Amino acid sequence: LLLGRYIQRAYGQPEQVIMTMPLLVGTDGERKMSKSFDNYIGITEPPEEIYGKTLSLPDSALPSWYSLLLGREPPAELGPRDAKRALARTLVERFYGENAAQAAEAAFDQVHIRHELPDEMPTVTWPAGERDVHLPALLARAFGISSSEARRALEQGGVRLDGERIANG
Repeated sequence: LLLGRYIQRAYGQPEQVIMTMPLLVGTDGERKMSKSFDNYIGITEPPEEIYGKTLSLPDSALPSWYSLLLGREPPAELGPRDAKRALARTLVERFYGENAAQAAEAAFDQVHIRHELPDEMPTVTWPAGERDVHLPALLARAFGISSSEARRALEQGGVRLDGERIANG
């Protein structure tokens, strides 16, 4: 960077200001946060997404996230799970307010801790003339995901019909 300023000066160009900042590691805990790596949390995402994605951080990323985003260390009295929850609440509150942070936490707890159905779920209809349903195609169309992602969700037991897991499509 300093060499670039020297070269600019040698060519009679005004020297540019240099400012370096540490990069925030993505939700994978390894690479810089980036849409290209699909390891990012967008500030315009819904509060529930910000909250849930923050909780998916590996424990090793907590010190960096607290330092870069909050300017402090994770609370020493909290374990990693509770430190992530506190971070998630703070981030949602920063962009959407305290009520949205509380609602995002409640929605997360409802689905992922108490294993209850979410308050809102999409309804999918299938044309009556199509008797055979290719489940990965249906899931891809309904949720805007790829067929591969739908197959993975099925294989991992992430799809249920009337409360019963559907093993394959």
